[in-house]
Amino acid sequence: MFIKNLIFCLLDTTPQAPHNIQYKQISSNLFLSWEPGYDGGRSQHFIIWYRLLHSRKRNWNQIRVIPNNASEFTLFDLKIQQIYELTIVAENDFGLGTFTPIILIQLNNTKGSSIDYLYYSNKTNLSRPLSPKNLRLSQSGSNLYITWNHPPSNTIKILYYVIQWRSTILFNNQQSQQSILINYPIHSYILKDIKQSKYIIQILAYSDKGIYSLPIESQINIRMLFFFKLIL
Repeated sequence: MFIKNLIFCLLDTTPQAPHNIQYKQISSNLFLSWEPGYDGGRSQHFIIWYRLLHSRKRNWNQIRVIPNNASEFTLFDLKIQQIYELTIVAENDFGLGTFTPIILIQLNNTKGSSIDYLYYSNKTNLSRPLSPKNLRLSQSGSNLYITWNHPPSNTIKILYYVIQWRSTILFNNQQSQQSILINYPIHSYILKDIKQSKYIIQILAYSDKGIYSLPIESQINIRMLFFFKLIL
């Protein structure tokens, strides 16, 4: 009876933290792998948070892992000879779970340099999709309309777009960032019930192998108009 009640309590919760994070450097990229924690009884996906150590801009970069339940991912376009802070969190229908402890990763620029189990290689056969084009933002009332064009055709198959957005509204002294997965070939989305703030929007294309493009980015200042009826 105790075990049955324990299982019931674990169902329908946010996910537990991933564990056993491993990494290796591939040129200016970082290949990551981890073991998933309990998913809370729902399908989960992972989000990688990373930022430069001691950077003046202390906001975290966030990137979604595709497909759902994948437990490895490659971060691109990092800076050599820099130290990064990194943590991973899972998310399901109930929200974000528990973050992993923050780890420090130093990217080296010479073959053979290493810290912990960091391995350096100049070779990579990962082909990235091209970036979406012509990101357009427009406001109508409390809705933000987002449209973009598909990347130029090439041999890499795109399965998804990810929209990432953040505003100047702070949560726990951080700019809150959210994301949503859009199935290709859809290339528009409406953010509803937005607040008065500056919004920064990014669109990334993801290949069928879960590899992401360079983001395309735009921003917009949302202004809310209020009308007052004068009572004579």
